[in-house]
Amino acid sequence: MSQEVFTGLEAQLGSPSPSQRQEAAEQLGRLGARQAIPALVDLLADPDPEVSQTAARALAALGGREVAARLVPLLSVEQVGLRNAAMALLRQVGHDAPDLLLGLLEEDQPDLRLFAADILGQATVPGAARALIRALRDPDANVRAAAATSLGQRREHLALPALVKALGDDDWVCFAAVEALAAIGDPAAVEPLIQALPPASEFLQARIAEALGTLADLRALPALVAALRQARGPLVSLLAGAVLRLTPGREAMASVLTDELREKMLLGLVDGLQDSSPGVRSESLKGLARLGDPGAVYAVLETARANRDPDLDPVMCDTLAAIGAWAPLVAAAQDPDPRVAELAVMALDRLDPTASQGALLKALGHPQASVRGRAAMVLGNRGDRSAAPALTGLLTDPDLEVCHQALNALGRCGGRESAEAVAALLDHPEMELAEQALRVLLGLETQAATALLLAGLTEIDPRKRLLCLRGLGRLDPRRHWPRLCAMLHDQDTLVRLAAVEALTRIPDPAIWESLARVLEDPAAEARLALVKGLAGQDSPPARDLLRRALEDPELQVRLEAVACLGRLRDRQAAPRLVALLAAGPNRQRIAAARALGSLRAVEANDALLELLADPDHQVRGAAVKALQQIAGGWE
Repeated sequence: MSQEVFTGLEAQLGSPSPSQRQEAAEQLGRLGARQAIPALVDLLADPDPEVSQTAARALAALGGREVAARLVPLLSVEQVGLRNAAMALLRQVGHDAPDLLLGLLEEDQPDLRLFAADILGQATVPGAARALIRALRDPDANVRAAAATSLGQRREHLALPALVKALGDDDWVCFAAVEALAAIGDPAAVEPLIQALPPASEFLQARIAEALGTLADLRALPALVAALRQARGPLVSLLAGAVLRLTPGREAMASVLTDELREKMLLGLVDGLQDSSPGVRSESLKGLARLGDPGAVYAVLETARANRDPDLDPVMCDTLAAIGAWAPLVAAAQDPDPRVAELAVMALDRLDPTASQGALLKALGHPQASVRGRAAMVLGNRGDRSAAPALTGLLTDPDLEVCHQALNALGRCGGRESAEAVAALLDHPEMELAEQALRVLLGLETQAATALLLAGLTEIDPRKRLLCLRGLGRLDPRRHWPRLCAMLHDQDTLVRLAAVEALTRIPDPAIWESLARVLEDPAAEARLALVKGLAGQDSPPARDLLRRALEDPELQVRLEAVACLGRLRDRQAAPRLVALLAAGPNRQRIAAARALGSLRAVEANDALLELLADPDHQVRGAAVKALQQIAGGWE
């Protein structure tokens, strides 16, 4: 990078425009301008966050000892945002200056030692593990806790003895050490954690219990059960969750838990459902799922009544399904509260279909639309034909979303008996629902659907005629071509257009006379649809109609016909195409030249040569290419 360029970009860093400063920082980082490091470090304090973030990315890209050396002093500033930016960058570039980061652990200021311990948790720095282990003996408890946390982040098995020793430190350091031991996941930590459990405070017992549950070692089970017997309040649910994680299966639980202890666990887990922490509520639900006590169903349903956390809904559903008590869920599916009723419906979906079918059918009559829609969805997913009559009755529901769900369900489990009710929605004022009804109808029994679609061709509403016509075109247009031909005379342009699209897919000579009359249709859209439809039919009648379309008064129809004849290499069209070169819009002459080139029509040479003097360069270019194709077979 030249000095002139660097000088210009460096000056731009001081621009009053944030976008200019941001652009300069980005360029300097991409160009590797190491002389810009001091200015980029200064830019970390820019008031515009996008500018400061761009400067940070540039410094990370540059890296090196100089960047790290200029970032270290920022750890002492009072601006939290600037200090955090420096720490984030040091995690990325600290490996370029390991002595600087490790040296911070020896500083007099506790804050600097704390920041260093934090940074080393994610920085790839040689010697970081041993330095952090030494920091577990730091005189400041916050530094010791940060060192323990970082050792856990690094998964440092080497730190195990020092972290075990830290279990005897004050509560905050002990908490960090427990977290680190759980993260490292070494089985050697199980016995020390067991020993630390009884004398610990409730706060620490909860975290030790979680750690032992995570380590999933059966050696911890007796200690957890003993602690559970003594526990009170919120600690019960956390200890219960840990015990249950170590006793998968109800037979294993029965060999470990007395009736009294099981009751205590149940009550503790139920109490945990009211905790302010989403994590505690979630863990309590999982514990209740493992415990499998039918009495817990009511507590979970009451939690649903008060819950406003959507992330908890699937956990509650899993819990109710795991408990498997369907009788309370049958009653809950009729609860006036839609959250409770929906949850019950979702849980019933996971249980025995025979036991829950009646409750789901009854839920289709719930006063809340969301419950009716949910029940329809569940019944549809099951694909049980016996639900079709009840779902059919839901097609007239006043709530549109319920109608959609009922249609979806009938698409999976409906049959001939539902066809008439589905077809009735083809003239629904909501077009999306009407189109969905057509898709569902086409998936039902074909004979019934065909009869209803044919009858719909005589409806007064042109939109319904259109949908019925499209439906017949997708089913089997060959069988009904006379009715489709009759629709070419419909008063509605869109209906005629759909008839053309359906008929051009039928390779039957009997339809050509009717299709020929489409060239006289007053709507250009219908004539254009005909030409496009004929493009896929390489037959003498199709080519004849395409040649006739070259005389169409609408330019777009003529252009499409020219292109189709060129692709079909129709030599008989050459004279008419040559005539189009002489006059008309430039687009027409260009298209005709391209088609004649594809035909390699020697008789077009004179007319094409005249185009070489045309004032429009695109016309001249098309003529040149066509002449080359004709002369040398060049494609």
